[in-house]
Amino acid sequence: MRTTIIPALIAAAAAFVPGVADAAPATEPAPGKIIFQRRCAACHSVLGDGIGPDLRGVFGRKSGGADGFRRYSPAMQKAGVVWDAPTLKRYLAGPSKMVPGNRMLFPGMTNASEIDQLVAFLKAYR
Repeated sequence: MRTTIIPALIAAAAAFVPGVADAAPATEPAPGKIIFQRRCAACHSVLGDGIGPDLRGVFGRKSGGADGFRRYSPAMQKAGVVWDAPTLKRYLAGPSKMVPGNRMLFPGMTNASEIDQLVAFLKAYR
């Protein structure tokens, strides 16, 4: 039951979270933006104002290392992952499989094309 409720709650909350369009780079991939708004924006931002860690500059960052975010799980702090396209894709497909014990209430994504589009969107916010 929990795995079916969480994506619905995330999608519903994302509808009420201000969009990320105000600071969007000109080269932003549109499909990835839509996926971000539907799947991530309830908790994350690329503007530094989400309840989860800011995803601006995630590429090259070590897991548990976003400046100003202090609520990382011990599992994420100890994971030692450096985020790049392959690690983000693997994490998005199964967060609890890649980093068991992390606090993110997200079951993962199954559509590889959507994962690719989301990663491309995040790359625009290096």
